Amino acid sequence: MKRAVRKAVALLLGVLLLASCASCGASSGDGGKKEITYWSFMNEGEPVQKWMQTFIDDYEKETGVKINVVWCGRDVLIKLQSAIASGSSEDLPDIVDQMNTTVLTLQESDGLFCPLDELMKQTKAYGSETPFYDIFDETALNAGRASDGKLYCIPREMYTSAVFYNVKMFEENGVSVPTTWDEFMDVCEQFKALGIAPIAYDGIFEEYIPWWYIRSCERMVGVDTLQAACRGEVAWSSNSRFLEAAQDMQALVDNGYFQENYEGANWPSSQIYWVSGGAAMYYCGTWLPSELAESTPEDYVMDIFSFPAHDDEDAPGVEEVWGNYWAILKDADAELALDFINYSFQKKYDDAKSDMIIPSPLKDGKPAAGLESQSDILANAASTCEIYGDLVQYGDYYSNIFTRNINDLMLGKMTAEEFIGKMDADTANYYK
Repeated sequence: MKRAVRKAVALLLGVLLLASCASCGASSGDGGKKEITYWSFMNEGEPVQKWMQTFIDDYEKETGVKINVVWCGRDVLIKLQSAIASGSSEDLPDIVDQMNTTVLTLQESDGLFCPLDELMKQTKAYGSETPFYDIFDETALNAGRASDGKLYCIPREMYTSAVFYNVKMFEENGVSVPTTWDEFMDVCEQFKALGIAPIAYDGIFEEYIPWWYIRSCERMVGVDTLQAACRGEVAWSSNSRFLEAAQDMQALVDNGYFQENYEGANWPSSQIYWVSGGAAMYYCGTWLPSELAESTPEDYVMDIFSFPAHDDEDAPGVEEVWGNYWAILKDADAELALDFINYSFQKKYDDAKSDMIIPSPLKDGKPAAGLESQSDILANAASTCEIYGDLVQYGDYYSNIFTRNINDLMLGKMTAEEFIGKMDADTANYYK
């Protein structure tokens, strides 16, 4: 009787599993379709596209499955929405890829993608008995979850933001890597005394202008409070930590810790100035080593450290995490689509990606050169948030009020106190 009950339970679980898979499209089985349509945000000829083409070709040869890949460029999800709106369902892809925040925003609004937790747990990693789900860094997986807690996208690479520094410059001058804000300011003063610019900073590159202040606020007041202030629900003057963060920014300016003429520096001039030995540090996302690959001298050694901590932070240890992720449409053959994605994470392909200085999302992924410390930074993170605190969702407010006022602060055109007053006035006027 017990044996019969166990068999019945096993059969029921199997039926439930198949039902959960079928909810994301029927399995092709042996007689179903043997092709996958994949729309990528890469452009043909880009280094990552060339890398991807290697495992696409190998997968087709090994499995006989045809991959109909369309290199759509960065507007891939806009094209997907247009195709859905036009009613051309037969032409929709099975798989798309884009930045995780963009994919999840579309999932929240339109519910287009298949939840993947259970399917990934039931699928073995290629050439292994380990569940496919278990080969990933948990931080990377969690960045692929929507507000319902379900995993909708699979990380292809994983980035964070950090302070990049010239290792030889630090070592040759006996300067220690800082962990706190006070230590960081001491390091800046040491390099300034040596006649070396402590920080390379882009004074007119809108994307990077607010990053220092955002990171400080993410820690000091927390992402939720920062976003509430951007929505006009909390006054900037209502929390003294907003002012304290602004005072830290003013101190960087007043103490002369940016390179000369930083006010007119635009991307990529400052990062090239840093990697050429002009400055000791540069704050950026961990895409930087790949971006600077052709400009970095052969003997240059870079490393990263986490944004310096303040005392009594409201959200201590929060780190930004994002990346480019795969997503499977809910009407696709999820098992076949996942098999293709699974194939791409074999060690030979993932190592080749790391050799391109693209950080792997795998637990045992090969560290990318210059990013060996990323895994430690994220392992020590108390929590994570999206790049720029996900403030870009506030559109015109973010660009025309938040970023512009921070730019004036970082250029020394207003004091920290004036900045907070201006933010309150502009925010009230914007939402009025």
